[in-house]
Amino acid sequence: MKSQIPPPQKKMLADRIGRDTLNEILADFYEQAKFHPLLGASFEKVQDWSEHINHISHFWWAALGGSSDIRLRYDLTEKHFHAGFSSGLLIEWKKLFGSTLSKYLSEDIQYEWLKLIEIMGEKLLKQNARYQQN
Repeated sequence: MKSQIPPPQKKMLADRIGRDTLNEILADFYEQAKFHPLLGASFEKVQDWSEHINHISHFWWAALGGSSDIRLRYDLTEKHFHAGFSSGLLIEWKKLFGSTLSKYLSEDIQYEWLKLIEIMGEKLLKQNARYQQN
């Protein structure tokens, strides 16, 4: 009888992207977003871009399956609500983020990250609607 050897585990998306590339993507994206005709107003409150990108980098690293010694709390609903989050802004955000990803990542990795963004975006829209009701 042959012993069955399990297939190698799929590397987490974070590991496949790499921390340096993740940081480059986010720096590029936010450099564009802060001057974007529709998205820019959402980022007017950001005073320290380095701190903002660092914080977002930790968020995405964890969301993509990366491990970290740092534990940060993310209140996405409230922050996005006060920034004027809407389905229209989400569409623009996804377009810009997708075009940024295409500069750095293979299509399969882009697809996986964008699939996660779709799920997160829909959840955020639902939470935003509930937040508006309160």
